[in-house]
Amino acid sequence: YFKNDRGITNISNIDTDILYNKINDLVERRNQIAHGSELDNILDISELENYIHFLEIYCEALFEILSEELIKKESSYTFQKIEKVVKIFANKILAFEIENYTIRVGDILIVETIENKFSRKTIQKIELNKKPYTELTVVEKTNIAILVEPGIKENQKFYIVKQ
Repeated sequence: YFKNDRGITNISNIDTDILYNKINDLVERRNQIAHGSELDNILDISELENYIHFLEIYCEALFEILSEELIKKESSYTFQKIEKVVKIFANKILAFEIENYTIRVGDILIVETIENKFSRKTIQKIELNKKPYTELTVVEKTNIAILVEPGIKENQKFYIVKQ
């Protein structure tokens, strides 16, 4: 879903033929104007607003897809999977085992859902033995907890930056 000032629109429910026809129509109109052809069918303001609204949502959808693909690639190449999740509290605190690692507030946690969707969450707090840290270096296997924005669940996979 994409939320904007006009409400919520789900472009994934639109038939691909309709999407391509709308884009092809715009491309054809652009080409005719660029090559000096007379247009018999110039869009009025209300039609133009509909095209602008469509393009806004279409570009948001493309951006969402590309962003998610980038995060997915990052999780494979520049991040490492957290192998031992101890527990998740209140859908925003991740307790896990870590070793030979320095973690900082502001670092990124990548979340992979069971639907294979990827997102980033910024680490807001770090705790070890109920003591807060802005930076923590761990040598031996140790259980720590991090706070991120809500939305994490037990059935998800988590990744931190490789070191």
